[in-house]
Amino acid sequence: MLIRLLIASAHPIVRTALGRLLNVVRDFEVVAETDLSDLVKAAQGVSPDVFLVELTESGLVGLRVIAALMRAVPDAPVAILSSNENASYVRSMLAMGVRA
Repeated sequence: MLIRLLIASAHPIVRTALGRLLNVVRDFEVVAETDLSDLVKAAQGVSPDVFLVELTESGLVGLRVIAALMRAVPDAPVAILSSNENASYVRSMLAMGVRA
């Protein structure tokens, strides 16, 4: 089964690198790469199976991005890549519906 991915990151090099790496995996198809500011708009245009979001922004910026996505696409399967190890930040993401 092909899994359609939307990759979001504030950094173009991260988006491109993740896209290239994941597109060679047989069961993955990267259907969009976007900046965090365009995440919700991109989500509505391509209907991915999984949102892979890289958050280098800590605190409120990352929480706002994910909150906006979850309002727009309530059942969105979201996986976060982040170096933020703050337990309350992680709990907040999980409470919003982030799955990984």
